[in-house]
This record gives sequence, structure tokens and C-alpha cells, in this order.
Amino acid sequence: YGNAVRPIMETVTFATTLSRFQSSPLWGWYFDVPIVIATEFTQGTDRRVICTINGHLTIHCGLMPNKGIWFVLLNKENVKKINLPEHHQINVSMTKDTSDYGMPMPDELNEVLAQDYQAYEYFHALTPGKQRNLIYVINKIKSSEIKIRKSLVIADHLIANTGKLDFKMLYEALRDYNKF
Repeated sequence: YGNAVRPIMETVTFATTLSRFQSSPLWGWYFDVPIVIATEFTQGTDRRVICTINGHLTIHCGLMPNKGIWFVLLNKENVKKINLPEHHQINVSMTKDTSDYGMPMPDELNEVLAQDYQAYEYFHALTPGKQRNLIYVINKIKSSEIKIRKSLVIADHLIANTGKLDFKMLYEALRDYNKF
């Protein structure tokens, strides 16, 4: 394609293997993505994709490069949902994630930010990864009422720290909220 921006594949399906990093204390479960597929879904630093595993688990994730291979990390919760042993074949359907944040924005956090301009500005000044981290914190909660309250804790934290995100302080504030 020369200097032109290459088109991104719509959706692609492939078989791969559920694996585990044996020598890494940081990374756990993952699956490989064939390089020909991974390169079609990456442009510059944008590596966000949506993967559906075995037709029932859908995750928003990033393609990760490592020593000539590409892979997607899976957390323990998602591995538990897949309920398959290591080295088991999985079928993956992958599409480009074109959402604003690389994962769904919870309505409750969106509304809290919409009502507080300063919190909105601070949130949007964060790196995309930090934004996703905060979104993830809210998305994993089931109760809408608790989502609202924890969204308020996040907004208060951003304002109190003039946009700086101190995860230790934030998690202490979220934990303190749980005491009430």
C-alpha cells in the first residue's frame, strides 16, 4: 500500500491455543494471534481489538507484541469463563475496536463526568490506558447504584489530585466507600 493507510479487516476468525507464560511473574494466560492477522489489525500504536472466544466470551483487548509474535492476554476471570485447560484449542473471532476508549464506557461514569466539567477534563487528560483502567473498575461492578457511587469517588479523586491519578490513594478511597 506504500504510504497510504491500509484498510483494516472487518472480522477474521482463526483457531489458536490457550497458553500460559511459565517464566513470567507478571503475565499469565494468553493466546497467540497469527502475525498476518495481527499486522492487519495494528496501525501505529493502535492495537485495540474485540475478540470473541468460542462464540460466547467477548473481550475488548489489545494485541501485544513479543519477540516476533503477537498475543492477547487473558485475566483469570476470563480463563475461568472459558473453562478450558492449557494447550486447548480455542476459536477466536477478531474485529477492530473502534470505540472511543477501547472498551465500553459505563453509562454511570459517563453521566458523572458529564455533570462535572473539571472531572471530565481531568479524565480526558489521562492516557488511554489509565482511562481504560478506570472504566474497567466501574464495568466490573454489577449494581448501577454502586457504579454511580464509585464513579463519584473517581471524579472526586481526580479533582482532589488536580488530574493526577494515584492508584494507591484511589483504591483506598474505593475501599473506604465499601465500608459504608
